[in-house]
Amino acid sequence: MKTYIALFRGINVGGINILPMKELITLFENLGSHSVKTYIQSGNVVFRNKAESASMLSNRIRAAIQENYGFEPHVLLLCHPPDIPPQLAGEDCDMIAEGVHKVADAYL
Repeated sequence: MKTYIALFRGINVGGINILPMKELITLFENLGSHSVKTYIQSGNVVFRNKAESASMLSNRIRAAIQENYGFEPHVLLLCHPPDIPPQLAGEDCDMIAEGVHKVADAYL
């Protein structure tokens, strides 16, 4: 099972594209993800999933949000390894969730 970080753009900003984090966690769990953690209301998510294709998983995430919430956000999906920065490599999802804001800064 791989560790992923999903970075979203354009959710929960200015009252547009509202997606509560508890519901986002449930959505990820319904897509077969485990150890799902969110970071603030921005929609950054750290999770584990056995999907081999980050691209296909990203498409499934966007489609599920479109189906359930009526909008399709931009998603950058990082996978460990090799996309997650070395300082976070080898950490569990809780530790990565604490460090994900550093990755989010680069995405913004």
